[in-house]
Amino acid sequence: MRAVWISLVLACPCLSQEEGIPHPPREFTRIADKGTIEERLHLAVWLMRENGRRVLAPTQEQRESVKDLLRQPDSGITCIAPEGLHNHGVLLPEGGSQFSFEHESHGQCYDECDFRLNWGFDPNLRGNRIGLIAPVGDVPLLELPLQREPAPEWTKSRVDAWFACWENLTEDDVASGSTFRDHWKDLFRPQTPLVGMTYLQRICTPGSSNRLVAFRALGMNEHGAYTIAWRVLNRWPRSTLIEPVQPGAHAEVPDAPDWLWEAYDEIDQPTLVAWLEELRVRTRPELLEVDEDDRQRYEKVTTGAGDSLGARGGFARIVERGQYLPLVGEEGGGTYYSFREGKHTWGGGQIGVERRSWWGPFAGNLMVDLGDLKFTDLRKAIAGEVPEAVAAVPQLAASWELFHTFHRTGPRTISEATQQRLDELQIRGGAPANLGHSYLFRNTHLPDSDELVLLTILEVDDVGISFAWRILKSFPMR
Repeated sequence: MRAVWISLVLACPCLSQEEGIPHPPREFTRIADKGTIEERLHLAVWLMRENGRRVLAPTQEQRESVKDLLRQPDSGITCIAPEGLHNHGVLLPEGGSQFSFEHESHGQCYDECDFRLNWGFDPNLRGNRIGLIAPVGDVPLLELPLQREPAPEWTKSRVDAWFACWENLTEDDVASGSTFRDHWKDLFRPQTPLVGMTYLQRICTPGSSNRLVAFRALGMNEHGAYTIAWRVLNRWPRSTLIEPVQPGAHAEVPDAPDWLWEAYDEIDQPTLVAWLEELRVRTRPELLEVDEDDRQRYEKVTTGAGDSLGARGGFARIVERGQYLPLVGEEGGGTYYSFREGKHTWGGGQIGVERRSWWGPFAGNLMVDLGDLKFTDLRKAIAGEVPEAVAAVPQLAASWELFHTFHRTGPRTISEATQQRLDELQIRGGAPANLGHSYLFRNTHLPDSDELVLLTILEVDDVGISFAWRILKSFPMR
């Protein structure tokens, strides 16, 4: 095996250096070295599924402790992982950090996802949705009544929270800025997870989900995931059908083959993660690096056009949104790129790709397709001059002028006159990614960055887009 295995052993303190990390099966090595991207993607998905099963599995002791509860309807036990754990090997959407009591499952359930583990038990507020979480003490779930009154014999503050969670909420109560929201604002904030604590959770979206659930933190495992037992105390009538669970990412990938299941029986969880990382180390260059021939062709064509790329430009490859996270293993999954930072990133990402089209992860991205520029025109564009092919088309010429001259009026804002001109020229935030085409790009969503960027596509395939980029102009912040 390659030397990377040594670093992986040292990175896993639960494995002794003498024992090392067990060699993966021969078929694993074949796929990692010579398999197609699809084969390697399937292998990564299989490893992440198994890792998720291990990270999010309540212990037998925990199940035994709530066996009487689990005999009751509308009850269950599950694990909730902290947000971001999916970057380290859990495939489930949001890394298993969101859970729906309605569907009794993790995943992207939209309005049906009740809460998430993010700096605490977070009520997962969205739009006009009410979400309260109230800690009520060390109270066994089976001791909680299934009706509003009589209330439990608690302290006054906890009894008040009990009644708040049982309110027959109106649309006025749920609306932003309501008296109800203001009075109970402390219950709208994430609550500190405490083992042995029982919490009340009230979820209400007008006409949709409306229920009261009690859950209890039973323990936290070595991955930071909390095991919770839960019980639905009440459901209020709803006027809409329950929204179905959205299929998880890579749901179409079949079950793992027998040879991998046999390997699972022989390895622990750190080894599983180490195998996954080794697969990623071998695959990332193929996914995210621009072909050297494409680089050389572009540099040959643009030699002498302005300064060298340097810190003002470079080459990048981004992959289809959501498709290759298992193989990339970083937040954003190699889909988003920052020109300011010169690297793949999610938080500061300025451009992405989806369905062979440029796609901006945030509002405020603006793009113009300049077409397949001749070599002389490409050199002019890089030097900041209007290419002849652009000057010959009035709409393109006007777009070129606008992109080079308009200023933001503040963070993430532009003037009404600029917006009106953008609308007149039909300028949008994305465009089809066409091989050989060049694009002007302005990003107005970042509060501390506003650059005019020229992009030229070097390769387009089912996996992603390879391109050269150059910052033509930076605009001062106002």
